Amino acid sequence: MKIMKKLMALALASALALTLLTGCGGGGGGGSSSVTINGQTLTLNKSRVEMFEKAFEEQMDNVGFENATYSEEITNLLEKAIKEGAKNQTAQQTAANYVVLSGASFLTAPNWKDATVAHSAAKTVVDGIVKKAKEDNVDFSNQAYGYIQVKDPKSGVVEIAVMMGGMQKTKVVA
Repeated sequence: MKIMKKLMALALASALALTLLTGCGGGGGGGSSSVTINGQTLTLNKSRVEMFEKAFEEQMDNVGFENATYSEEITNLLEKAIKEGAKNQTAQQTAANYVVLSGASFLTAPNWKDATVAHSAAKTVVDGIVKKAKEDNVDFSNQAYGYIQVKDPKSGVVEIAVMMGGMQKTKVVA
């Protein structure tokens, strides 16, 4: 669990620095890669999960952040952020106005075809986003998001990391 927390912190920090590169790269939708953090190799899976996306977008609508849409570009940015953060843990962060990162963990690979699993993961992720929105007084309506499944092959733990991006508008969130 400590590795997952470090991974999320690294991804957030690196994503802030990488926001200047958002329009610079292409990339495919899906596929796997790996990253090593503190000697531990993790698998990054960018494959889309329709059931999770549907549940996530419904949860966002339910909390008042309407029209969240999936973005391959933000998913690719999240992957870059995780990899860059793993390489340079002390990088100075110079960019701002981009990211909220939230996630949900599973002790084994989740069955994404099970609506209960997808809804539970989406609720956990959205709760994290709402918390961040309240802290920073922002509105994540009409924003794009990306996500990656991160797996620790040794323990079997799977984390779904979701990143919101775009130009958030200031708003008081109840």
